[in-house]
Amino acid sequence: MARRFRPKPRCARSTTETGKDCDDVIDRFAQAYGLWEADPLLVAPDRGESGLSVIHRALPFLCEIIERHRIRPC
Repeated sequence: MARRFRPKPRCARSTTETGKDCDDVIDRFAQAYGLWEADPLLVAPDRGESGLSVIHRALPFLCEIIERHRIRPC
């Protein structure tokens, strides 16, 4: 079976400004982090967005960028 690449989470700027690193946050919110890690598309952190919400919010802008830069035939 092929191994799936799981990058280490990157800390948000606000997290690093509080002096906490990612490991501190993961340890403090282990249950919530585990739920999110298992299903990031549907699980949202407290006061955050699920992956699906981010896609829903960003997709119109991504489509606009793709359309604007699409190569047109001569």
